[in-house]
Amino acid sequence: MTNQDAMKFFEIMTGLAENYQGSQLSEIGLKMRFEALKEFTITQISKASTELIKMRKNGFMPTVGEIIEVIETIEGTGCIAIEDQAEIQAGVVLDFLRKYGRLSHPEFQDTITNHLMTTRWKYYSWASTVEESEIKWWQKDFVRAYKAYAANESKDFNLLSMQQQPELRQLASKIGKRF
Repeated sequence: MTNQDAMKFFEIMTGLAENYQGSQLSEIGLKMRFEALKEFTITQISKASTELIKMRKNGFMPTVGEIIEVIETIEGTGCIAIEDQAEIQAGVVLDFLRKYGRLSHPEFQDTITNHLMTTRWKYYSWASTVEESEIKWWQKDFVRAYKAYAANESKDFNLLSMQQQPELRQLASKIGKRF
């Protein structure tokens, strides 16, 4: 998650808090939650928060640890930072290339990988031209593109009315700044 995700993060946390009676969000508490969850994508946090609203029965706001547990459960892979996930997916593409060659048409299970290998790098063209000496540079480009795509995959999400937006913008503008 990046500082550009602060507004959406506040929207998610506000929605989550509204589900639990008596839960109040403070500026300091929100900053701490944001920092503690920074290694995850905003999409992961959104999905975990939605799951918590559906399944959690006690009346208290979930802790950061509970949000992380739900992310791990949803992902099924444990707690993986987006950079690590990007590295893993670059390896999946390279493994496919080594195993099946350039003439196969892959359908990658990871949606971001599939998107990148059909739009940014068309698999057949890429596999036909990539040299072994270029692989490490391609991996760096792939990781960078994967992280950028993951950070932006759901930017059009908007839960709050226009009346609430200015207050949250002001609160969100303080994220990433010292106390």
